[in-house]
Amino acid sequence: MTRTAQSGFTLVELIVVIGIIATLAAVVIPSVGRFVAPARAAAGGDEIVKVQAVMDMYIAENALTSVTENAVATNDFGASTPQLYPDYARDRMSHCLYTWDTTGLLVQSGCP
Repeated sequence: MTRTAQSGFTLVELIVVIGIIATLAAVVIPSVGRFVAPARAAAGGDEIVKVQAVMDMYIAENALTSVTENAVATNDFGASTPQLYPDYARDRMSHCLYTWDTTGLLVQSGCP
C-alpha cells in the first residue's frame, strides 16, 4: 500500500498561527497609540513656526508695518487676507487654524 505525500497546513496549525499573530497585535497596537498624541503636538509646533516665517516673509517683502487683522480662524492660505499661498506658503491648507493681529503675530488653535 503506497501513501501519497500531502502538502498544506492542518486546521490546528492555522488556528495556532492566527492566535500568535492576534497576541502580538494586542501587545503592539496599544504601545504604538502612545506615540500619536506627542507626534501631533510636535507637528503643530513645527507648523506654527513655518506659518509665522511665511507671515514674516510677506511683511518683509511688501515693506509693511501692519497687516489686515484676521478675525476669523483660517486654515486656507489661498483665501486668507493676506493671501499667503502660493507666493509665500508652499501648502494651501494647514492642519491647524490661525488668527493674527495687525502686527502679523500668529495664534494657533484648532489643531487635531
